[in-house]
Amino acid sequence: MMKLAPQKINFVINTTQLNAKYDETGAASIQVEAQRIEHIENNTYAVATLVFERVAEMRCITLNFFEREYQNYEILGSRGDEVETWRKTGLHPDPKFYEVVDSALLAETNPLYDPANFLSLKHYIVAGYDSYVEIIADSYQYSLE
Repeated sequence: MMKLAPQKINFVINTTQLNAKYDETGAASIQVEAQRIEHIENNTYAVATLVFERVAEMRCITLNFFEREYQNYEILGSRGDEVETWRKTGLHPDPKFYEVVDSALLAETNPLYDPANFLSLKHYIVAGYDSYVEIIADSYQYSLE
């Protein structure tokens, strides 16, 4: 079973448009429609950009992640009232952006990409509506426009 740790961000990915770009220098960016709490209240959207550094691998899958992995994942953390948690903490408890804890894919590929574990690579999943992206990278930054 895949254990997913929601990333600590102040928006939720809410999109049918997911654009991924990979650069041979080892960087990748993903743009998605997203909403902060004020966007939810006003029924508006913004564009979130996730930029990953030192990308070892990026997979784009044209399937709904939650349907494909049905009963094969567990989202860690609070499962109470999402909006209440969001208001209290400023962070969405399930932003549809995760780090895979104890990733089997990372265990399999890390000896190839980073045998000395110098990069401390992590396995991330960015879930859109009809597609998702899996990324093995060391870190990320995000912005919301």
